Amino acid sequence: MVVFADDGVIVDRDWLGRLAEALVLSGADCATGMALPLDMDSSAHLDLERLTRVPKGYFRRSLHRRADGEGNAFAVHPDAITGSRRCLAVWREVAEQVGGFDPLLGAGTATRGGEDLDFVNRVLEHGHVLVQEPAAIVWHERRADSRGLRREAFGRGAGFAATAAKRFLDGPDRADLLRSLPDGLRDLLAPARAGRERWMPGQLEAAQLAGLAYGPLGFARSRFSGRRRVVAPPR
Repeated sequence: MVVFADDGVIVDRDWLGRLAEALVLSGADCATGMALPLDMDSSAHLDLERLTRVPKGYFRRSLHRRADGEGNAFAVHPDAITGSRRCLAVWREVAEQVGGFDPLLGAGTATRGGEDLDFVNRVLEHGHVLVQEPAAIVWHERRADSRGLRREAFGRGAGFAATAAKRFLDGPDRADLLRSLPDGLRDLLAPARAGRERWMPGQLEAAQLAGLAYGPLGFARSRFSGRRRVVAPPR
């Protein structure tokens, strides 16, 4: 079993045991937990939490790509379906089979994110079962200033779009991807529109939309720089 957690999170006392228990007892191949905000000290924190808010649920549940995906290339997004990808456990052989996390995606690359969404997508596309365990809780810290929160919202949109760009370039299910993108975007943007009669983007929502526009370019930059770093083996 291999367990991952985002940097910057504070894990609950029972987090690891709950996550491992869910993976073993459910017979699933991958398990995700629940991420809750550690700080809600400003209106900007509340705005970002509202932007990313989805009904995660408080009962263990599982998702199987072939049973529930219905051919939607982004059926595993958002967190309402997969649970929080800020923490997950996966059997080592499953991680090796799907290829692990893509080094061209993630917060440390030009894409600003998307590696967790891409990984979970590939887990389900290989026919594996994902279980969501809300009792495995991690607490995540928000950035302290408005600029940092806008960067976080930007990265959320950029990571989603970069993952879509990767899937389109790598194929082979490009037609399915194009058909599913409207639903994926609707799910991504739905929390910001919830409860509003008329939706006009605020600063964080505008940052997320800007990230969506940037994501494909970010992936192209990451792929180009990644190829440049490849060193030919000695002959």
